[in-house]
Amino acid sequence: PRAAAKAAPAAGAPAAAAASVPDAKVAATDVLQVLVATRVRKPLSDVPMSKSIKELVGGKSTLQNEILGDMGQEFPGFSVDKPEEEPLGKLAGSLPPVDKLGKITSAAVNKMVGAKMPGGFGMSNVKAYLGSAHGLGAGRTEGALLYALTEEPASRLGSEADAKAWLDKVAQVYASAAGITLGAPAAAAPAGAAPMMMAAPAGGGGGAAAPVPDAPVSAQEFIRVLVAAKMKQKPSEALDAKSIKEMVAGKSTLQNELLGDLQAEFGDAATKIDGAAEMPLGQVAAALAGGYKGPGKYAARATQKLVSQKMPGSFGMSAVKGYLGEKGLGAGRQDGVLLHALASEPDARLGSDADAKAYWDAQASAYASLNGVTLGGGGGGGGGGAVMMAGPAMSGE
Repeated sequence: PRAAAKAAPAAGAPAAAAASVPDAKVAATDVLQVLVATRVRKPLSDVPMSKSIKELVGGKSTLQNEILGDMGQEFPGFSVDKPEEEPLGKLAGSLPPVDKLGKITSAAVNKMVGAKMPGGFGMSNVKAYLGSAHGLGAGRTEGALLYALTEEPASRLGSEADAKAWLDKVAQVYASAAGITLGAPAAAAPAGAAPMMMAAPAGGGGGAAAPVPDAPVSAQEFIRVLVAAKMKQKPSEALDAKSIKEMVAGKSTLQNELLGDLQAEFGDAATKIDGAAEMPLGQVAAALAGGYKGPGKYAARATQKLVSQKMPGSFGMSAVKGYLGEKGLGAGRQDGVLLHALASEPDARLGSDADAKAYWDAQASAYASLNGVTLGGGGGGGGGGAVMMAGPAMSGE
C-alpha cells in the first residue's frame, strides 16, 4: 500500500488478516459426497455415507447413471463392480486418492462463481477473501469451494458485500464439516500508534503448535506398518533383521498377500527384487528406498478407507489432517501418522468427533515415539516449548 501523507485516524482502522488455519488438501470422500448431494439436490446432512447411490436416487435410473458418469470423469481409472449398491463410505475407500478438485467439480465451481458472483468479484477475489477473512490456505479454500456447490445462490448476488456474506456462510459450513476452527482476525492496532511488545502469559496455551520438522513416509516405515498390520502386531515388532518368510511363520497365503501389497505400493521396483520374501525387511526397504515417494497407491487407498469407514461422518480426511496439523505436523508427518494408524484400526466406526480426536491423539503419540520426534506444543505460553504427548502405544489388537 502507498504511504499516507497524513497519519490516519485511530478509529476505523482495518482489521488484520485472519490467523492461518493448518492447510489440508481436498479428500476424495468429500468430493464424492458433494457430487451426490448436488445431483440429488439435497443438503449434505441428507446424504449420509451409510447410504448407497441407489438408495439416495430413489429408483431414478437416469439420475443414478448421471452420478456414475460424473464419478468416472471426476476419478479417472475408477472401477468398482456395481458401485451404486455400495454405501458411500465404503465406496469412498475404493476411490483413487485425489489432491485437488477433478474435472466435474472444478468445472461446477468455475461455473458457479462466474454465474452467481457480482461483476468484478471473480475467482481470484473469492479465493483471496477466504484466505484473508478466514485464514484458509489453497487446499482448504478448494475444500470450501467444493462445499459451496451445496450452498449455491439461486441468482447472481448483487454486491461485493453480498458475496462476502455468502462466503462467510460457506466457510462456516466447510469448517463444521471439516472439524476445524476458522482463523480469527487479529486485532488491528490503531493507526499511528507505536508498536508494542506484549508479554506472553506464563502458563498460556492455545497458540499454534510449534512445527515439527517435516519428513515424507519412507519405504522402511511402510514395510514395517504393512507387516505389522497383516500380523496384528505393533510396527516396532516388525524387525528389520527378520524376513517376511520368518514373520509369517509358514503361512504362504499371507506371504503372497504381503508381496502383492509391496508391488501395489512400489510398482515394478518390487518385482525386480529376487527372493524378497527371504530377505531381511531392512534390506528390502533399502532396495526400494531410492525411487519411493510415499505414500504410494496401496497406502493412500488403505488410509482413505480407514478414515471413511471408521471415523464419524463429520470427521473426514480433511478434518483428520487439519487436526494433525494443529499438533505441528506437516503434510509428510501427517501421512506418516495415517500410515501407522493402519496397524491400530478401530474395530467399528467411532461415534463422535471427540472419540476421533482421542484416537488421533494416540496415533500421533505412537508415531512420534517410534520415529523419535517431539510433537509441537502450544506456541503462546511461557512454557511453550515442544512437548511429547502422552498416549497408548500403537497396537494392532
